[in-house]
Amino acid sequence: MSVIIRLQNLPWSANAADIRTYFSGLSIPEGGVHIVGGEQGDAFIAFSTDEDARQAMLLDGGKLKEIKIKLFLSSRTEMLKIIEQARQQAIKLQSLIANPQPSQPITQSNQAVTPNDETKELTQEEGYRVKEKDDDVNNRRD
Repeated sequence: MSVIIRLQNLPWSANAADIRTYFSGLSIPEGGVHIVGGEQGDAFIAFSTDEDARQAMLLDGGKLKEIKIKLFLSSRTEMLKIIEQARQQAIKLQSLIANPQPSQPITQSNQAVTPNDETKELTQEEGYRVKEKDDDVNNRRD
């Protein structure tokens, strides 16, 4: 049975080979590196023995690709839970990308605007004009 360590603050550019290099000399079985990513830069590493995991924990606070990482003892249950949460979040994001929601129109304040000779009510269809240098909006011929 392997011992699981949770690594946090993994740089975005890091891959499984970088993690294996960081823990060089310690036994990580094939398929023992699980990169999750996310906000906390999570990865889970399965070590072959308790002693390898203990030695790995001594590397807590070290730098991987010039970024300080954090290590925590974990479990297979926690690893599977975090991986599943990340998977669900990715599915949700893919759904939002595939089916974007229409943006909400910008609403105006509830204050009434009383137009006079110098102002003009603007509707959403007309939009807003930006007065450019030497541009007199009232004298424009559109």
